[in-house]
Amino acid sequence: MTTADAKFASTEAGNDSGKTRGISKVRLGAAAVVAALTLGACGASYDTYVEGYWDNGDEMRAPAKSALFDEELQPICEIGLPYQRFESRSRPYNLISAVIFEIYNTEPDPDGECEECVTDEEREEVRIERERVQGSLATLYQYTHPVYFDQELGIETSEDLASIKEELREHLDTLGLDAPLNRYYTEAEKYIEAEEGTFVLERLRDQEGYIRDNGIPIDFKGLQFNYEVATGDGGEYLRVTNRDTGASELWQGDQKSELTNSVTYVRYEVDLNVGFPNGPEASFLLISDGCPERNNSQVERFWLHSYEILFTEPQGLS
Repeated sequence: MTTADAKFASTEAGNDSGKTRGISKVRLGAAAVVAALTLGACGASYDTYVEGYWDNGDEMRAPAKSALFDEELQPICEIGLPYQRFESRSRPYNLISAVIFEIYNTEPDPDGECEECVTDEEREEVRIERERVQGSLATLYQYTHPVYFDQELGIETSEDLASIKEELREHLDTLGLDAPLNRYYTEAEKYIEAEEGTFVLERLRDQEGYIRDNGIPIDFKGLQFNYEVATGDGGEYLRVTNRDTGASELWQGDQKSELTNSVTYVRYEVDLNVGFPNGPEASFLLISDGCPERNNSQVERFWLHSYEILFTEPQGLS
């Protein structure tokens, strides 16, 4: 067994439809539905895992990590994002949500007691939902980068993540008690590393004004695109990202530009005391694989690069 084979030996666990995490009643745009149905009709030629479920209970499948890196653990950029509407690795916010979900997931016994259930139909619905969130380690393994996370921490199979999950669960033990999970984590920083240097990404307050003042020959469409300014030693750019496809453009004045061999980093902080200035309890760094766009669509995916447990003193609590 090669090093690559050993690292991907656990991906089959993520393909057990009865024991994979999923979110039912996911509603997708028409474009995503067509893309998913097209792939399903043709048949995927690569390994997949269950990312979620349709309203009718059918599986949503996404490319497994083993299909997205070669034996040298370099990203395979030929595989696009047919599941871009719902594959967690297609957006940093989607990925951190999925990672936090799997860390927090207690995998309740599908056949255990349901105190809030009244009818047999309700009990069956809860049983199905509980069954779908089993196998959190197998799913979490799909989100970790094979080099920066797996190699650095000695992760060879999904079971090697058990101690990391338990460490984070204990440290973040009150997560989700007072608010929905997504209220506990925020984007702390975002930047691009390229041959031209490091560029910090920040959202613009006056996006339309920036476009006008810098003579950028595009129309402002705030509902269709995200606008960020990328600033570094190599200059300042406007990055315009299509919210549907993930495709992006860089502009310096009236000139369209490119950054060479660029990857994007995003760091999220988890604060258990929502609304109190006590500081975060944990930090998660995500990295893109840097795959270039194809046919004006996003190809790169985001991965968990590393994490840090932060011990802070409570403030403002009595």
